[in-house]
This record gives sequence, C-alpha cells and structure tokens, in this order.
Amino acid sequence: MDPVLDRLLYFGEQLMIQKYAPPPYAPLDSNDGMGELTVRFQKVDWVAEILTRLGIHCPVCFSVSGDLAVFSRPRNGGRDRDSKAFIKWAFRLEDLANAAAAGCQFCGFMANRFFDDRGYTFFWGIDSSTQNVTCCSNAPRTAVSEKLLGSIARIRKFLEKHPDADFTLLAQPTDYGTWGLGYGRIHFKATSTSLNPDAVKEILGCRQRIVLELYAHKGAVTIYQTELIKHADMARIDDPAAKFIQGRPENIYPSSDESIQQAQDWIDDCINNHRGCSKPTPSPLPTRIIKLLDGDGLKLSDDEERGQYATLSYCWGGPQTFCTTVGNLEDRKRGFRLSDLPQTLQDAVYLTRRLGLSFLWIDSICILQDSETDKEREILEMAKYYKQSYVTICAASAASCHDGFLQARKNECQKHPGFGLASDLLKLPFISPDAEIGTVLFREESPYYLNREPIADRAWTLQERLLSPRVLMYGRRLVWLCHCAQNSHGGLEDWSYDNQSFDHRELRFHLVEANKTSSMEEKRERAENLYTVWHGAVREFSNRKMTIPDDKLPAIGALAAEISDLASDEYLAGLWRGPLLRELLWSTRLPLKRPPSWRAPSWSWASVDNPVTFERMAPWNAVELASITECSIIAKTPEFPFGQVTAAALEINGPVLELGRDNIVKILRREHSIDRPDDSIHYRRAIESMMLQLGSQDWDPPDNAILLCLFACPTSSGGEGEDCSAVVYGLVLEAKPEGKYERISSFSALPFTDWKCLEDMRKSLKII
Repeated sequence: MDPVLDRLLYFGEQLMIQKYAPPPYAPLDSNDGMGELTVRFQKVDWVAEILTRLGIHCPVCFSVSGDLAVFSRPRNGGRDRDSKAFIKWAFRLEDLANAAAAGCQFCGFMANRFFDDRGYTFFWGIDSSTQNVTCCSNAPRTAVSEKLLGSIARIRKFLEKHPDADFTLLAQPTDYGTWGLGYGRIHFKATSTSLNPDAVKEILGCRQRIVLELYAHKGAVTIYQTELIKHADMARIDDPAAKFIQGRPENIYPSSDESIQQAQDWIDDCINNHRGCSKPTPSPLPTRIIKLLDGDGLKLSDDEERGQYATLSYCWGGPQTFCTTVGNLEDRKRGFRLSDLPQTLQDAVYLTRRLGLSFLWIDSICILQDSETDKEREILEMAKYYKQSYVTICAASAASCHDGFLQARKNECQKHPGFGLASDLLKLPFISPDAEIGTVLFREESPYYLNREPIADRAWTLQERLLSPRVLMYGRRLVWLCHCAQNSHGGLEDWSYDNQSFDHRELRFHLVEANKTSSMEEKRERAENLYTVWHGAVREFSNRKMTIPDDKLPAIGALAAEISDLASDEYLAGLWRGPLLRELLWSTRLPLKRPPSWRAPSWSWASVDNPVTFERMAPWNAVELASITECSIIAKTPEFPFGQVTAAALEINGPVLELGRDNIVKILRREHSIDRPDDSIHYRRAIESMMLQLGSQDWDPPDNAILLCLFACPTSSGGEGEDCSAVVYGLVLEAKPEGKYERISSFSALPFTDWKCLEDMRKSLKII
C-alpha cells in the first residue's frame, strides 16, 4: 500500500479532500521563529500531498482547515490559551459558489446560511437541523440539495452585477473549555469586502456573523466510505481533532451499549465521587412497586420491605390504557407482561433492567387511579419516593405514554442510517499542529433547551425532576442531572439558555444545604434562599400545562412539603406564612385567566392560569406598611395541607388609596411595560415571552378598584430639610359584596413623596 495513504488510514477519516495553498500570513505566536514557520509549511505541504492523491480538491476553504489549530496553541508556553487569537479567511464570492456547487460542505453551508439566509432565521433561533446543504455529512459530494442549488443560483445572479465580489471573514472561538478540552464554538464575522454598502446589504441583509458548533470523534471514528479506504477497524481511535475540539457528536442511539454504559458511568461517578450527592442505600420501598421478574414478567408488589428502585417521570398524554384501579389491583399483583404496557413504560422497564435494578415505580400503575383516598395518601409520600430513588428515568422526548424514548432519534439521516451522526452535522478537515489529519463536524449554533422537551410542558413532572437525587433525561440528548453535575452524552454542555427563570441545580443545592443547617442565622439565610428558588419553581410551573385544573396545588405539593419541612414554615395555598406579606406581591399579565370553578383564594397565584413571576416583589429590607391580622386555609385533606383547598381567609390592615380608575390604569400599564435589556439575545427572549404571554393592552380595571399599600422603600433619609419620598409596593383590589375584596393585580415601585402620611389611611380589608 502507498505509505502516504497508509499514514492517512492511521489517522482516521471523514475527510473532504482538498489541495492546500499556504496562507500569506502565519497565525502563530509572535515569539515563534521562522524556523518553526518553515517546518510547519513543510508539514502542511506533506498533508496536501495526501489529500491531493485522494483526488478531491477545494482550494477555497482549505486555509480554514489548516489554521483552526492556532486556537489550540498555549500562550507563551503556558496553560492559558490566547483569547485574542484569530484567523482570516479571504475568498472570491464566485469561487465560493463554484466550490459549493462542486460538493464542498463547508463552502455550501456558508453559501446557503451566510450569503442566502433570506428568512433571517438566525434572529429567531430556528433550529439548524434544517440545514440545506445536503442530507448529512456522509452524503457523497454529488448530493447537493435543491435548496443549496437555489442559493448558488441567487449568488450567481448577484455576481452578474458584481463579478469581482470578494470577502474577508475573521474567525475566533466564542468559548474555551477547561485545560485540555479545547474550544467548542467559533464565530465567523465579515470584516472587509470589495463591495459598496448597498451591495453588501443586498447579499448579506442583516447577517454579519455566524456561529458554528464544532465536534470531533473520540474513541470511535466513523469511516467515510470511499474506494480507497475500507479498513474501518484501523480507525477505531481518537480523531486527532478530539485533542483540540471539546465537543463530541450527540449519540443518537439511546438504547445502544455505549449509551447505557455512559448512563452507568455517570451513576457510578455520582455515588463514588460526589460528596454533595446523597448515597443510595436500600430504603423502605413505596407502598406499591413494580417488581421485574425473569424474562418479560412483571408484577405489582406491596409486600417488599427494602431495596433500591428507579422512578419514572413521563407525560401521560391523555387517559392511560394500562393503569391500576381498585378493581384490577389483585390482577396486577398476580402479574402481567411487558408487552401489556405502552411503549414509554416498556422502555423504562428495559432501562431499569440494564441498570441492574429489580424495582420500578410508575405513578399510573403504583397508585390506585380511581381512589381519591389512595391518591392523596400517595401524593403526600411522593417527595420521599423520588428523594430515595436510586435514579429517576425521565422520558423527556415522549409526549405521551405511547411514544417511547429509546428509539433512534429523529435527526438520524434516513438515506444514510447506521453512522450514528445527526443529519444536521457537516464535515470539514482538521490539520493538527503536528500535521495529523482529522475531521471536524460542524453545524450552525443550535442551543439545546431542556425546557423545550415535551416533558417540560407537563406540570406534574417539575417536582419529580427537582426532588430526585439522580436523573437520566432522555430527550433530544441523553442528559445527566444530579446535585453536583449536569452533563450530556454529546453536544456542547452550555446550559445558560435554560436558566432564564430559575436554575434547577440551584434549587437542588439548597434542598441539600438546608439539611445541614445549624445556627439560627444560617437557618434564616437558607430559608430566604429556599423562598427564592421556590419562586423560580412556581414561575416555571405556572408556564406548564395540566389536564385537570384542580391539580394546580397537588401537582407541586410534594415540592412544597419538602420546602415546608426544610424552612420550618407553614404553607398557605402556594404562599408561605413567614414572609406572607411579601409573598402576596406575585404578579402576572392581565387580564386574569380564572379556572372554571374556585380552587384557591384570589390572593394566591394558584387562583389563576396565567404565567406567574415574583420579580416585582419588595426588597427584604423594605419597610412594612401593613400587617396581617388573619390568614387561614382549609385543606380538602387535613393530613395533606399541600394539596387542594376548600376555603381560605385573609384580613390585612394597611393604607388604602382610592386614586380613581384612570390613575390605576396608568399604574397598571406602566407595571406591565417591558424595558429593553442591554443584551440583544435576552431582548429577543423577552419579546418571544411577550408574544406568548402578553395580555390585552385594552384591559382596564373595574371602577371600584383600590390600592392597598404593603411596603415602602425610602428614597431619601427624611431628615431635616428633606422630604420623605419612597417607592411603594402593594395590591390592586376590587370591591365585592359584603365588604370583601378580590385581588386583581399587584403594583411595584410607585413613587410617593410623603410615604409617612400613609399611616393615616389605614383600613382593615378582608380579601377572598
């Protein structure tokens, strides 16, 4: 065999083969000598010889392949990488179009997504799985998509007016991993061109930059099937690019041995190495539990004493075709077959077996679905069930019990199955500093949102995820969550997009830390932390859906019971007695969406179906203007005060302002306006949120609305010669028969010149 080709086989494949032309500059550290530069060019020329012999040539973008390694060079021989390093990619637009037409995936991608993004999809965050270059990275170079051909045709039409158009793009990483993990994203930004501004606007529109996610294989390089390379066994090694690129391709086969092993490795690491995570021990089993028998046999057991078990968190998606009732309980205890279960439950049983466990808890089977008494008793125990489970299996991608979650993910290319790569990935050669040949897989930046999985729409599953010490989440990716870590099996691990409302890890951290409380000061501080993360949980919970409106409080009751125990506080229909006056300042957009029948008092967020936030609450150091003289609830089940309520009473003594309807309208419209944040990404999220949640701007309060003042934050000292100005927080109430009032909104930061005079306006009001 040709020794040059033999060398190529050693390094693995998935290459677009191109001829190298050395760039006119050297993107090396300033202290590098000409000797090293000459050696580098000699090595790259040697690589170019290999690539040329394989007969595939793209002179347009090969300099990108040759220069990517500059971002991996330590600065001044140290451990820190140079954050100012960059490369320039210069090309003629005609050459780019020709290379795209010839099948170069990188040039095709840039032609379609950078120079022909007519829909401005980059602004709205359209998922890059809709890439229009070819079907996948394993497609032959002749498989150019119709959409890309359309982009090329539009570029060539533009070139009729501007035949000499050229561009220079500057490229830099947007992130670096910890030492040894390289970088994961790189952005290309247009910096210069021969075109005039009008022509630039015509070809680029609003697009000035594009961000790519980069991935490299580690431990299992997929072979690009050409006539010259057929020795797949020789390439089961790390791709040379894996030393410099931190991202790994997502595993699209969740039931594969590799995926199961990754899940087991995470569990073992958590148990053996995470000091902040609880260790699983044989604990008292739930009232009823599914026992896995030999073969595909199962039975519902209620006589097991202790053991380790898994729990399932999933979307029901409607009435359950297989559940346990009072009438069939004995049949379930005698046994049933795996095939009797819907697919999501079958997958959960399979995974439980593969993880070496013999018990599995599933709510629809382990709770008697036609017994209100059993439901209430088991909901009370649910926090304990999830907290003591060995692991929770979260069927995040399944919208119903029939969907399953272990099948190959939908983003596998149907024309080239079996390669284990998502269809939105494309490929680009990578040349290491030692002239080793590797492959970079890339796609346009496509942030992964855990909160956009189907399971994130279901209200009940929030507390299941938060209370569990270890969670395997099977969504678009396999994701691991515990108190100390959050990881995914492939893909970039950037979770910042999911932390818009609250951080699940922060809540789990405070749940663990609260158990370590010793002094009174620590207890007070941690209670405040628990209230804060509770507010974040309620915010996310209120955006989720539920089939039965009366489940609003029970669906978060297990989490409430846990926080009540840790904070040593009384739960009052969604609020907490300790900071109750402040808790009343939850807010939402108007008009209010009330359920068909009463389920909570108007002063509780549980009385509405609107998304709720606590962002406009008074600061902890605000001056209290009002006092609570009475507050009580009557729980439907006295043993479970965290579930449904049948009655409630609240009486507050505080300053009352009767400002008239027009003034209250101005206050509320100011309250619900949205300021533009500095960061345009967050602004786009805010606009998206408004489009989904914004109430009618024409809504007006009733004529008999009043303001009840609860807090004041002084803005001046009130000393001699100074006024007593402050901003005031409180509630907007509507008068009802029998001298009672109903909460319709809150208000915040209302300027007041002499807040001390409010003391003369106190009244006692009963709020229903």
